[in-house]
Amino acid sequence: MSTDKFDNVPRIVLEKEDRDSFQRTRAAQKTKPEPPPEAAPPAKSSGGLIFLVLLVALGGYGASYWLYTEQQKTVKQLTDAGERIYELERKISATGEELDQSAVALRVQVNELKDKTDVLWQEMDKLWASAWRRNQTEIKELQTQTNNEFRTQKSTLTAMQSDISDSNTNMAVIQEQVNQQLAKAQEINSSLEAVVKQRAASEQQIRDMGDQVATVALRIEALIERIDELESLKQEVSNIKSQTSASRTQPQPVNTGGTPASTQTGTPAG
Repeated sequence: MSTDKFDNVPRIVLEKEDRDSFQRTRAAQKTKPEPPPEAAPPAKSSGGLIFLVLLVALGGYGASYWLYTEQQKTVKQLTDAGERIYELERKISATGEELDQSAVALRVQVNELKDKTDVLWQEMDKLWASAWRRNQTEIKELQTQTNNEFRTQKSTLTAMQSDISDSNTNMAVIQEQVNQQLAKAQEINSSLEAVVKQRAASEQQIRDMGDQVATVALRIEALIERIDELESLKQEVSNIKSQTSASRTQPQPVNTGGTPASTQTGTPAG
């Protein structure tokens, strides 16, 4: 910073009220409340919304960085002004009218710097307020979309839970029916086993009856053979009787020699 034009100016000392005014101005600038931080947008499952939120956040960060850069420039200007004031105090002597003129000139420069600083702060406030309002609108829209999607997801989840509950109930009913069918199947299996055993017993009885029938058949055949034999014997007896009857009824031959037949045979037949 060039200060050659002040080399021949006597050294000056600022008045107490000027120092107090400058310090109050700097303190007010340092203690000025920061704007509220931008609310973080709610998480969104959609890629487009996430990109939009990131774009808005990056825009806010860019504006914040620009504001921070401007603030740093202002601080540097204030620092340079302080150094300039210090240099002026070192080189300017506080004497008479020249002291007053130098103090007035210095006060004018300080006021100009203060005005520039105020303008910068006003611009920063305007930019921050504009970004804040724009972000608030987008945040409200995103919040509305998030709430709508949340309600939709909640309704879907409720429906799925209801379906799962119905499925569990149906599964319980089906399980009960399966258990009943298994019980019936066991009963049928027991009945089949009893029927198989009864059939085996019936087959054994049938085999026993078959053996008995075979025995009776053999006996019947033997009786038939015996009857046939008796019939044959009866026929023979009948034939013999017929022959005997025929021989008895047959006439005796006449003896011409005058001797009775009985005398020749000695004993009558029969």
